[in-house]
Amino acid sequence: MGRIGKDAFTLKLKGVDRLIHLYRKFSEVKKVTVCMTTNKKLKEWIRLNIKEQDLFVNLRKDLIPNILNALKGSILFLPSRYEGFSLSLIEGMSQGLIPVAYPVGVAPEIIINGQNGFLVNNQREAIICVEKLLSDQDLREKMANGAQQTSLGFCSEIMVKHLIPFYEEVIKNRKNSKIKQS
Repeated sequence: MGRIGKDAFTLKLKGVDRLIHLYRKFSEVKKVTVCMTTNKKLKEWIRLNIKEQDLFVNLRKDLIPNILNALKGSILFLPSRYEGFSLSLIEGMSQGLIPVAYPVGVAPEIIINGQNGFLVNNQREAIICVEKLLSDQDLREKMANGAQQTSLGFCSEIMVKHLIPFYEEVIKNRKNSKIKQS
């Protein structure tokens, strides 16, 4: 999940209610939760009330891949109502997790529905996608590989290769704009 905050507004924004709803729907399925929060009551509530779960709270960033890499082919549920660039999405995909996400932030630009993950508009659709993935090992393997392949486009070398020309263009346009204003 990434950062889920501690106040009611942020918890709603990050979709904690959606996560709990999905967890309860699949109560017998093993779950791993990785989150960042200072809300001790929430952390304790999740620990005590969600069955079949390993809960990791406030881990150092460098430890997260060690947890995720053993989960290739698992489902990465991203319930947020708002996101910018979802680092959790890319980190999970890089480890072969299959995203089931709401179409917020960059998710619609990264997820190719049915190939490297699923975009959902409501909890009913999320449940259908999770059921489909849980029942089809071949589909999970195919989509996990698709997710990993997609994530390669976000490695630092490629991002720099795309960003440098962008910044050069911004600087050039700014200079040209100043010349015209003179």
